[in-house]
Amino acid sequence: MLHLTLYGDLCPLRHLQGLTPNQEVDPRLVLGVRQLKALLDTRGVGYAGCVEKHELAELVYSSGQVVNSEVAVLETSENEVKARIAAPASHFTGGAHFYEEVEDTKDSVWLVQVAPEGAEPPLDDYSWRLVCAHLAPFAIRTGVFDCKLDRRLCTGKGWHEPLLLLALPRGTRAKDKVLMQIFKSTKPQSIIAWVRQQLSDRVERLQNVSEATQWVESASKSESDSQVRLLLFTKLSSPPLFLAALSVKFAGRVRFGLLQVKNKEDEDVVKSSLGIKSRTTYLLSTPQGSYIYGSGREEHLDFKTMHNFLRAVQPEANDALLVSLALCQLLAVLRAATKRSLLGCLLTILAHNLALLAAWLAILTLSRVPFVASPFTEAFSCVSRWMALSKPGLWLRADQNLLARYPKVLLCTLLLFLLAVRQCFLEEPSEGGGYGWRFLSQLLPSPTITLTRYAKDLC
Repeated sequence: MLHLTLYGDLCPLRHLQGLTPNQEVDPRLVLGVRQLKALLDTRGVGYAGCVEKHELAELVYSSGQVVNSEVAVLETSENEVKARIAAPASHFTGGAHFYEEVEDTKDSVWLVQVAPEGAEPPLDDYSWRLVCAHLAPFAIRTGVFDCKLDRRLCTGKGWHEPLLLLALPRGTRAKDKVLMQIFKSTKPQSIIAWVRQQLSDRVERLQNVSEATQWVESASKSESDSQVRLLLFTKLSSPPLFLAALSVKFAGRVRFGLLQVKNKEDEDVVKSSLGIKSRTTYLLSTPQGSYIYGSGREEHLDFKTMHNFLRAVQPEANDALLVSLALCQLLAVLRAATKRSLLGCLLTILAHNLALLAAWLAILTLSRVPFVASPFTEAFSCVSRWMALSKPGLWLRADQNLLARYPKVLLCTLLLFLLAVRQCFLEEPSEGGGYGWRFLSQLLPSPTITLTRYAKDLC
C-alpha cells in the first residue's frame, strides 16, 4: 500500500516533465553537443579528438541507447560535477591510514598522488580536482600522500619523485591482492584515459559470436563464479568506464565480457544467434534466464544505476542485512504509528528489532553448518535473482530510482501516509494506560500490596 501511494504521487511529476520515461531518443537528432558530452562523461567513454556532433552522437549510440528519463537527469549530473570540482582534495594522515584504505580495502580502486619529501604533487590543485571529479562517479577513490608523513614507506616503495599511483585488485576473485601501477603524466585527459585503459583490461574480450554464445550459455554451470555474466555487444573497442569499474566491485560474483561488433555482417549474426535487437546490448545471463539491461524503466547506463541492479541480482549478505533492516524499521514505524503513548511506540520498535536480531542470529548459526550453508546460499541466490528480474522487482527498483531523485516528495508522502495510518488504526484507550504502562506495572511492586503486608506483620 505504501509503495502504491508513493508511486501514485510521483506519476504526476513525470507527466509534468512531458516525458515518457522509457521512450528511446535518437542522440543524433534530439541532443545537443553539451548533452552528448555529459552523457559520455557519465558513461565513461572517451571522446578526445571528436569535434563534430555526429561523431559524439555515434559514440553515445555505440555505448548504449538513450531514454527520456536519462536525459532528464543530465542537468543534475552536471551540477554534481561542478560541486565535486569545487570540493577540496582529500589527504592521507600517515602510512597506517594509507595501508588501511588502499592496501587492505581489496574491492576498491584508488588513484593516489605521491609527493616526496620536499617536493610538490605532480598535479596542481585544479587539475587534480578535475581528475577527481571525473573519476568519482565510478567509485574510484582519490587521495594525496605526503612522504614526510612516513619516510620509511616511501623509501621502501621506491617513491623518490612525484608520481601517480593506481591501486586495484589484481585478479577477478573477490578480495584479491592489490596491484599498484605508476604513471607520471600531468595531463588530466591522459590520466583519465590511462585509468580507463587499466580498468578495461579486467573485462574479458571475446573474439567471435560462437565464443560469445558459449560464454553466455556457461552461466548455467554450478560454479558460483560463473553463475551470473554480463556481456556487452558494441562497436567500441573497449568497454565504458562504468562497466569496467563494476568489474572491480563485483569481482567473484559477476563476470564481465565484451564482443566487438565491427560491421553490419557481425551485427546480423549476433542478432540471429542470440536474439538481440540492437547493435549495442547489455545482456545479463543467469541460471534463471537472460535479461537485456536497459529494457526496463529507469535502467540508465551509469555506474550507480547498474550497481544497484547487480546488487539486486547477485546480493551479498550485507545487502540482505540492509534490506531486512530497512523493512523491519518500516514495519516497526507503521505499527508504532497506531500506539497512543510514546512508551508503546518505543517498545514496539524495540520488539521488532529484537525479532530481527534473533532471526539473523539463527541464520548465521545455520550458515556455519557445512551441509546447510551451500544449499541455503544457493537457494537465497536463486530467490533473489528471481525477485530482481520479475516484473514486480523491476517496478520496485524503477520506483526506488525515481524516488531517490525526489527525496522531499518521498519524505512528505511518507509522513502523510503515517498520519493516515494513525488516524485510521489508532488503538482505543484502555484501562491502566495501555500496554506500555501495564508492562511496567507488572515489573514494579504495588505500593498497596506492600502496605497491606506490612500492617499484617505488625498485627
